[in-house]
Amino acid sequence: MNGTNDDFYLLDGAESRPIDKASFLIGRAEFCDVCPKDRGVSRNHAELIYHNGILKVFDLESTNGTFVNGKRVKESELHVGDMLEISGTTYFIDSHPRGLWERFILAAKAMVRRDSNQPSAAPGTFASLGASV
Repeated sequence: MNGTNDDFYLLDGAESRPIDKASFLIGRAEFCDVCPKDRGVSRNHAELIYHNGILKVFDLESTNGTFVNGKRVKESELHVGDMLEISGTTYFIDSHPRGLWERFILAAKAMVRRDSNQPSAAPGTFASLGASV
């Protein structure tokens, strides 16, 4: 696929975005592909790399860390259904775009799965919709 794919989407409360480049940056810097409005996000927080059909996330030495399914990671493979947390902003990895209602349901299901060891959530994010269960 030459570094691009139609297999992975990054879902959050505002949009359903294809991961359509080999290198996809998340951070507060202007040049990042996704810029969460969360002060806990570093300027260059994390990078998603798609290569040979595999999607990975790399923490770029961020201050508040990168979490996959509740575990802090420096590097991790991502799969459909995984929950990616960048500071207090929660994203879901999916295989197709979803509407707002579907994204809300995914978030609600994720809240049920969260355990009490999770980092606190920033206001206005999926993670802030409910208390840890």
